[in-house]
Amino acid sequence: MSQYVSELTTFLVDDVWGELPSRVFRTLLHEGRLMLPGIIRKSHLSPNQVKHGLALLVQQGLIKHFSAQSDIPTQYEVDHLRAYSLVRAGKFIAIAEAQFGNIASIILSELLSLGHAKIRDLKVPVMKDMHPVDSDVDVRNGGSVKMPNGQAKTVTSPRQINKVMNQLLDAGFICAIHKAWFRSDADNRFEAEAIVKAGGSYSDPPKPKELPSFNIEVKRKIEEWSNGMQLNTAYVKHQKRSSDYLGTDESRYNKRVKMSNGYANGTTNGYSHTYEDEDDEDDTLLDEELVVRVNPERFLVILRNEFLTGLSATEITHTTAKVYAAFLQKVEPSLWTCRCDIEEAAEVEEVEILRESFSAVQVASSLDPMIELEEDAIGTMTNGFHNDDDNEGIGVKVEDGDDPPSHRSNKASRIDTVSQHLQLLAQDSHHFVQALDKETGGTAYIVDYQGLTKRLRQIELEKIINKRFGKTALRIIRILLVKGKLDERRIGELGMIPPKDMRMALMHMQEAGFVSLQEIPRDIYRQPSKTLYYYYFDSERVRFLVLEETYDAMLKCLQRARIEREKVHTVIEKSERTDVVGREDQFLTKVEREALSKYREKEEMLLTEVSRLDDLVMILRDF
Repeated sequence: MSQYVSELTTFLVDDVWGELPSRVFRTLLHEGRLMLPGIIRKSHLSPNQVKHGLALLVQQGLIKHFSAQSDIPTQYEVDHLRAYSLVRAGKFIAIAEAQFGNIASIILSELLSLGHAKIRDLKVPVMKDMHPVDSDVDVRNGGSVKMPNGQAKTVTSPRQINKVMNQLLDAGFICAIHKAWFRSDADNRFEAEAIVKAGGSYSDPPKPKELPSFNIEVKRKIEEWSNGMQLNTAYVKHQKRSSDYLGTDESRYNKRVKMSNGYANGTTNGYSHTYEDEDDEDDTLLDEELVVRVNPERFLVILRNEFLTGLSATEITHTTAKVYAAFLQKVEPSLWTCRCDIEEAAEVEEVEILRESFSAVQVASSLDPMIELEEDAIGTMTNGFHNDDDNEGIGVKVEDGDDPPSHRSNKASRIDTVSQHLQLLAQDSHHFVQALDKETGGTAYIVDYQGLTKRLRQIELEKIINKRFGKTALRIIRILLVKGKLDERRIGELGMIPPKDMRMALMHMQEAGFVSLQEIPRDIYRQPSKTLYYYYFDSERVRFLVLEETYDAMLKCLQRARIEREKVHTVIEKSERTDVVGREDQFLTKVEREALSKYREKEEMLLTEVSRLDDLVMILRDF
């Protein structure tokens, strides 16, 4: 782990949870995997302090622990990726609110602060956030109350909270916790191998011819654990609850659930059911003993789709981007992580089976009928330029029964127009979709996420090179990407660049580490006059280099935000008092209000920059 990642994650833990957990986290980060006595010795903290810090970090999932046997002491190690995700909490909450409303954002924010929690324990703080405790308003069926500052605050019922939690579970934003979540990847691999070997299908150790199938079985077991029974919905619907998932009790569960042919009525996702005392047969209630957590991988899938939609709007048209957004929303439910490895499939046909394909008819059915597609039909390209005039917003099919505009085409014509937009996406140089000819005669389309992710990374790297070194350097980089290793003379010929400008650009990029130089001597004496010098561009090396610089920039922005906050901490504390909130003009002086306003402007600027840098990290590392 690099220095900048270590410093950034430690700062995030300290900023959110305080000094004690951050000291324990820093110790494990620097020293590696340790047992409890080692943490106490290395951190110079008392045993009680270390235990308190470990308890909080384990609750948040920032530390993994494992013990191979009951009589072996537990070993601890940090999860720096989970610690880094603290910086994305605002994005996760914003996505949940955009899709499921304000209640979903409150549920997610509470769960992020708790780390993981039972459904029962999660509902209590959510209800407190939704309405004041001392309110005399009947909130059982929803309503609103007046806050002290005169603003109305929405009040919700437990039934509404239950409904939103079901939606979050079905969408994969939150998921059930498995014991594997508390273990590192290496420990999960060890446990999965032991379970697969115990099945009796493989020898111990597996023979060479058994290794491919053995590795596939182990990987499936790990994916089943890590995704909380969400990878295979059909399997989940027909299986009893496993005791490996925390908070389950078979005897209590079976007594409270309506049974039909041995399975719970109303089961929709493996961990929800309908109670007998409910009046509404379709009202699905959650098992309140189920332990859930936030699933960051699911949010990354949605964010990746947003980046791809934005790229298609830039490269083609905004209306085509709306069609592409609808297509990606069709693919989205089958993806629970951005890291879907399909390289294990031996044949190309098997790889294509693992990808979801959809036709123009299916995409057209999910589009909002209010979106007019004729404006940006396939004939909008003129002399290589696109007409970007467009409606705003990306829509999906509406359910409120509004009549579509009278000027829209009939269903067949609309499907044909959607097909034309999909052809535009397939024919683009980025290959946003790929066409597959079905045996039934129709054409279906798939998304090559791996290729598109590489393209996104290349675009971001080219933007950085263009900003830092200029257009000449960008031209050289593109030549090296296509041709490979070249000497100065050949680069100048292909790029038609003056030798002086070319050497200057190569020198600056080599000093920054963006271009590497390989020496090939023509004799055994390695004389400079008889040595060939070839320049090349290593995209992976540059990607890691940019990531390190991005981590450093994020850390400096957050440190600056802390310094600015400390300058006016007395004013901030005063403005956050319950009797001052909403009445700042009465309780704060003019100087205090100006200081607070300047601080908030600086903080917003710094946090916005951190969010932009995090977008770059997502593209270069997580997608």
